Amino acid sequence: MTFPVVIADTNALIRLLTPRETGHAAHKDAFRQMAHVVVSPLVLAELDHIVTVRANPATALGFTRFIETQRSLNRFTVADVAPHLSTALAVAEGYTDARNGNGIA
Repeated sequence: MTFPVVIADTNALIRLLTPRETGHAAHKDAFRQMAHVVVSPLVLAELDHIVTVRANPATALGFTRFIETQRSLNRFTVADVAPHLSTALAVAEGYTDARNGNGIA
């Protein structure tokens, strides 16, 4: 089965790119079945932070190079979030149960 478009999340990218992570083989197999992957710039920022903290900046740079290579091959798209910021804010402000019911605002 081929998945035409997939929205990547940080944990999936970490598992795909880190052989020692639990689920690496399954994520690698799933990646082979993906026709196109969309990555949010917010996921890129989180990925860079997590990999830098867990490993080192050079490893984080390698992850970003992988994503850029896939983008240059038209397998990945890095989404533009600017047109969606108002919607994202409205959704975030709707999380009234965050912080023990105090919301996030």
